[in-house]
Amino acid sequence: MKLKELLKTIPDDDWLYIGAASGFVFIGQKHEAKKKLREAEKYYFNAYTKYKQDADARIKNHPQIMEKKQALLAAAKENGDAKEIAKCEHGISNAECKYKTAIESSAKFGEILENYKKFADREILDTYKRKIVEPFGTIVVVEGPEVGQYWLYSEVEK
Repeated sequence: MKLKELLKTIPDDDWLYIGAASGFVFIGQKHEAKKKLREAEKYYFNAYTKYKQDADARIKNHPQIMEKKQALLAAAKENGDAKEIAKCEHGISNAECKYKTAIESSAKFGEILENYKKFADREILDTYKRKIVEPFGTIVVVEGPEVGQYWLYSEVEK
């Protein structure tokens, strides 16, 4: 069942807690859900787009960064400054790690953006009633890049 189908069955004044691994994407009464979920979709899509752009920029700038770091290392070796040599070598190593992470991040966020679905169109993984803290309501776990196991009711029971 999709979230939009479930929302049709819930009274307007009932409380909803729509969750994903990164936290709840919506908490409020059902009559507010449509507007707030659209705002959340826009926020997450824009955030994922920015993360991908940042990773792509790091990949693009990597050759220039390495060129500068290699020049600094060469100058340090020429001066025979062991402390500066170690600092430069660490900087090069750090830049290589950031480059590798950027490649992984670009691929990850590219895939997320390619497969991104509006919250209303996402499949429901689990629903259960909030029974402990008021306001009581329905907790809904939807599929998507943010979803993690610990929001499922089976994990809550543990």
